[in-house]
Amino acid sequence: KFEKGQQRRPYIFVIDSNGIYIIHPDKQRIMKHFDKNVGNMMATHRGTCVMEVDGVKSWLYYRTVNLVNWVMVIVVPENVILANAKVLNIIILLVMTIGLLAIYLFCRHQIRKTTTPLKHFADTVDQMAMGNFSTLLPEIKNGDEVRQLHDAFANMQTSLTIFVDELRKTTTQKASLESELKIAND
Repeated sequence: KFEKGQQRRPYIFVIDSNGIYIIHPDKQRIMKHFDKNVGNMMATHRGTCVMEVDGVKSWLYYRTVNLVNWVMVIVVPENVILANAKVLNIIILLVMTIGLLAIYLFCRHQIRKTTTPLKHFADTVDQMAMGNFSTLLPEIKNGDEVRQLHDAFANMQTSLTIFVDELRKTTTQKASLESELKIAND
């Protein structure tokens, strides 16, 4: 008889062309008849089949040894195959989860790296909208679209400063001229 739990592990046995066990881990089965059809195994020389062996659903991998007309059979219980598949599934799931987390963190970092200067630009534009044209623009080290936006804001800031100065001069001159005209009119 097998030791307790032996049928839950893979094992090998050899049978002759008549279906008699030549080699088997259970010594009591040697020289006894294999209870399954050996004819198909002998005819195909090699193959795979699924059958119940000692009450355990198993995969049998067999090959004929031509010189002696024996069949060598490897018995792998299905639960062994499925246990390995479950472990592999868990490993794949963990690797995918870690990979997705890494991608998420990388994308989040890149998005923040790109959008942070835009937030600073928005704050600067709010200051400029309140009339503070001397507000310093955030420093940009890249040569990308954000740098182009920075340069456009710098040009706009310079143009607005010149325009407001000219507007003040013109307004002052206009007020002075109106004051002189009023005095002359009086």
